[in-house]
Amino acid sequence: PLAYSAVVLIKIGLAGLCMMAYLRYTCHMNVKGLLFAVTYALSGFVAVYGWSVMWMDGVAALPLIMLGLRKLSRKENPVTYILTLAYALFCNYYIGFMICLFSVLYIVCMALENRAVLRRAWVFMGASVLAAGLAAVMLVPAYVAISSGYKMFDLSDVTISRVSSLFSIMTKAYTGAVSVEQIRYGQPNYYIGIPLLALALGYLLNPSVPLRRRLYAVVLPGLLLVSFIIKPLYLLWHGFEFPSGFPARFSFLFSFVLIELAAQGYLHMPRPATAVYRRRMLCLGVGMVAFTAIAFQKDVEPYLTFETVVFDVFAFLV
Repeated sequence: PLAYSAVVLIKIGLAGLCMMAYLRYTCHMNVKGLLFAVTYALSGFVAVYGWSVMWMDGVAALPLIMLGLRKLSRKENPVTYILTLAYALFCNYYIGFMICLFSVLYIVCMALENRAVLRRAWVFMGASVLAAGLAAVMLVPAYVAISSGYKMFDLSDVTISRVSSLFSIMTKAYTGAVSVEQIRYGQPNYYIGIPLLALALGYLLNPSVPLRRRLYAVVLPGLLLVSFIIKPLYLLWHGFEFPSGFPARFSFLFSFVLIELAAQGYLHMPRPATAVYRRRMLCLGVGMVAFTAIAFQKDVEPYLTFETVVFDVFAFLV
């Protein structure tokens, strides 16, 4: 048990270290980036699924994969992307598949902001194929082993229906939104803390950031949020096999996107704050209070407590 706990802690630490490396490259953050890196390492997904050591390698490698993708888009050496993606696929094909799908969406969103990225699409495809080839020593035997018994990419259960409601998903942003029942059959665990949630939403309302850039920033988290709700998209992330317990296993991707938005929100915060920014942040605070009042008008969710909800609202306003 002690050795197992040590392995879990090491992988959680590596997740924070890799996130710090990503923030240093993309946001040029040093000590201030620790808040965001530690938040990724201690996000809701890690808090709930951190004991699953077979998944944590991909969670830890994700920031480095995205760092490699950034380098690739800027015509730098694609080796970082190839090796880190190959490592994630080698460690666990399941989480690796989710990261591959996320990488496609990520580079599409980068292309929306900068069309020059499209010229690197062929490099991205070639690098991805090469990464899969490096991991083939594990992927091929894994495919052969599961093809006879496990229904990967089974389309028989794909129907247009709803998995969760938007309100229930949003309540998972509050502190301590987890229980044994939630782990088995609940909503996605993406908790990133109240301060970073405020920074992420503040970025989308920041008048100093061009509107077009803010609209593009909504695309990726919006797609992931819709994937939590619509069944076909939900199943797509899980290889068209509805998860037996442990819901929304791709929620660590949503946490990563929110933390990246929070980091951008911190960097672009006007200093001193302008009157327009102050008004918008005030409206954001009022919106948080209003949402909480509406979401819990009858009763607090069984996986939350009244005290933590009140504290979260207070922390958000601060």
